[in-house]
Amino acid sequence: MIDERTKAKRKSVESGLIAVGGCGTNNAQSFLNSLPEQENKHLHVMVLNTDLAQLDHHFRTGKGLGPDRDMQNLRKWIDLRDEHQRLDIVEIGETGMGAGGDPDVGALIGDEAIERVKAFLNKVDIVTIIGGAGKGTGSGAMPVIAQLAADHNPDRPPLAIVTMPRKNEGAAKLLRASVTYRKLLSICPTAQVENDKIRDLRRSYREGWREINDLCLSPVMLALQEISLSVGDMNIDPMDYWNMLKHGRFVQFGICNITSEKEENPELIAQELLNNPYQDERIARRAIKNMQWIHGKLDMERHDKILSIITDSMERSSKDPDFETILGFVEEPGDERKWVFSMFVAKEGPDGNVPSGFDNRSVVSPAGLAESEAIPSGPLNHNGNGRNEVPSPKMITVRCTVNNKETDVAMPEELATIWRQLYVCTESITWFKERFKMTPLELREKIAKHNGGTLPDLPKWAIPWNESQKRKEVYEHA
Repeated sequence: MIDERTKAKRKSVESGLIAVGGCGTNNAQSFLNSLPEQENKHLHVMVLNTDLAQLDHHFRTGKGLGPDRDMQNLRKWIDLRDEHQRLDIVEIGETGMGAGGDPDVGALIGDEAIERVKAFLNKVDIVTIIGGAGKGTGSGAMPVIAQLAADHNPDRPPLAIVTMPRKNEGAAKLLRASVTYRKLLSICPTAQVENDKIRDLRRSYREGWREINDLCLSPVMLALQEISLSVGDMNIDPMDYWNMLKHGRFVQFGICNITSEKEENPELIAQELLNNPYQDERIARRAIKNMQWIHGKLDMERHDKILSIITDSMERSSKDPDFETILGFVEEPGDERKWVFSMFVAKEGPDGNVPSGFDNRSVVSPAGLAESEAIPSGPLNHNGNGRNEVPSPKMITVRCTVNNKETDVAMPEELATIWRQLYVCTESITWFKERFKMTPLELREKIAKHNGGTLPDLPKWAIPWNESQKRKEVYEHA
């Protein structure tokens, strides 16, 4: 009886992956090649790009496949595209020659593409959006598509997975990526993947990206496929997943393939789940929801130890009444594989901030900004009394150091965007002033004007060493 139950499938649950831009196109190619088409009848994939040559190379002409036998899964997906209608390749933009690093160009995906996205959303239940931030197509189009998905069914929030550039790619790209990440957070739950954390730089880019795919994209999609289709011995259903995502916008995940060595050491498994090498592990520490799915036989004593280690490391486990672990597992007859997947959802980011569009006091629909927080279309905001007034800036909290002690500092969201750039670039004060029309010290003083006088500490490179009095002011506590 149990065997038949574990094999049962919810035929109506369809998963959708929307890949955007150059990074998303590469990820989709790698991901599809890891999946036998015939075993994933409930997965639908859409790839959107402004670079027609890349789309043709990867998916239409097959030139990107070559004679490599390792690409046979992808070849099957392409060959059956017209037959199964589960792989949709969409050119966006006007020229077919990319977006030139301009997010405004990437955001103009066109009416035809929008209708195709809406048709795709009508076919699927669980939606995951992937792409890279920092250039044009991903930075511009990902938030547009995320908003379409969030509006399509507010009770079923999409998950965005955005890949961030490496620091040596330049401050301009990092700033564009940061803006994109915050836009996504204002719309839907978002996981950030950090290319800057590639561990072995002696490998090729393709090898490095393949590892990121194996640790950050494939585990999420495969786990969601199994959770949505398998009826386990302890079950997680799609509504459990969607309700969990409604509790926060910051997402982190971990996967552990359990070997005999790891099975004897629950600490290793727990740490692997908590510390995805390409994400910010502080999100797991701040999380209030932990969805954990176990594939294969794992005895209760070992799992209790794993769960205890994870829960003890989570700051909110004893403080937040919304804290919860959502647990499920399945044992398939004859399947010797053992793996554990965890997804953590936090209300607050690593620096303590809560994104716009999310009500920290209660669970709200994440379909974009709440009505009371809608961004005004112009510089003036009608107050309802017959007068136009300049609206107050939206304030957020950012984790900073003040007198060498970590604390949450309130600041306008626009200034917070610039403040974070102090910690992702090590340029000169001259460069910073040219880029942002103010010095780091002036930025600090502007922040203080909005929060009652709290002056956050500057990084060392941003201190005007040639102005000894100002240096004394900044470091008088040292």
